[in-house]
Amino acid sequence: MEENQREVRRMVMESYQDMLDGKGRDYKEFFSELESRYKNANV
Repeated sequence: MEENQREVRRMVMESYQDMLDGKGRDYKEFFSELESRYKNANV
């Protein structure tokens, strides 16, 4: 469990650094795409 938490923290920090470096996608674009996928889905 402790090892898993360390791994998750490491991945979060890597993602944060990527964000600071200007990598990745715009969050509005991401959520718009996600919403369009599930808008009419039968859940």
